[in-house]
Amino acid sequence: MVGRSHVVVGVHWGRTHVRFEDYVSQYGCYRRVLKTAICYRLRMELDCRQRWPLYASYAEDAKFRNPDWNRHFDTTNGHRVVMHDSTNIPYPNPSSGDLNRALHNKYYGMCCAKAGIAVQLCCWIHGLPLVTGHSDDDRQIEDTKILPQQKAFSDSDPTSNRPFLNILDKGYHQRLDAQKHGQMCCQPDLADENFGWDRVLRSGGVAVVRSGNERAVNRCKMSWFVKRGCTVQLWDTDLVCDVYEAFSFRINFMYDKFQ
Repeated sequence: MVGRSHVVVGVHWGRTHVRFEDYVSQYGCYRRVLKTAICYRLRMELDCRQRWPLYASYAEDAKFRNPDWNRHFDTTNGHRVVMHDSTNIPYPNPSSGDLNRALHNKYYGMCCAKAGIAVQLCCWIHGLPLVTGHSDDDRQIEDTKILPQQKAFSDSDPTSNRPFLNILDKGYHQRLDAQKHGQMCCQPDLADENFGWDRVLRSGGVAVVRSGNERAVNRCKMSWFVKRGCTVQLWDTDLVCDVYEAFSFRINFMYDKFQ
């Protein structure tokens, strides 16, 4: 029964079936055995993810990116570019007021987990660990400790030790923290009374460059599970985190480049 459940989960999980009830009624699998099979598969993927480099190296990123990016960035002497964005994994509204405040996100208008997504110009996607929906963009960057991780990666990259250039939305305020780790940030300017033509041109230029991060978000949302989260069935929080991190790693090997 365990072997059969592993085969069934490997073929159908996240595609045609996502509820345990579907497996029980159609294939006669037990819930406990199904969850064991799912967790076993996730452990293999997460072990591989842990052994894999955090990002593509500087040379790999320059070699495998779309040549059109060379109009915006210097592939020889420029910074290594990474675009940061986030999306939501829906959760049902909890009955506890404290949990509701921790999970509710004003931007998405729902209770959710917040999933960070980092993508390089060569289309390599790295899924940041999930945080509670109430966390803003800055809190997400701080809690996931992605800036010091990027610093450690660039310092140990044998092809180049050039620092990261973080392409961010205007909702982030990470310039000082990035400088502490030897990195830079590029983001649109906030619209205020001093928003003149120069800021319009700068914001437009950043918006053109930042188009790749939306495509990365769409790739991560191609998973039925990630897109719908816990709205169909209430899953364990640890399982939701493992599924997202495993799928955001797996997506790099499933489809062609998207930018």
